[in-house]
Amino acid sequence: MTMRHRGAIIGILALACGAPAVHAQQPQSQAPRAGMMLAMDSLDLRLDSLVGRMNRATGNQKIAAMATVINELVAQRKVMHGHMQQVHSHMQQMMDRPRGPDSGQ
Repeated sequence: MTMRHRGAIIGILALACGAPAVHAQQPQSQAPRAGMMLAMDSLDLRLDSLVGRMNRATGNQKIAAMATVINELVAQRKVMHGHMQQVHSHMQQMMDRPRGPDSGQ
């Protein structure tokens, strides 16, 4: 993994970890969605930038730019997959909680 790719992954993780800060500043019902949308918008902008560079490149630079786009897509997919696993795990925990008279159900 090159330093450039490592930096991209660190940036993606920072965005993913930055979502709780956005979450803390928003009303409870809007916070998770707003944080996720903010992170997705940022990832989309990064990908758009890389694709633009790829489209403008020629020769060997085009091949390198294509590799950068592919690596970015893979890194973003891995982060999204991890996030989906967390959501699934959280939902499973919520469903497995015992429901007693105090739970309102």
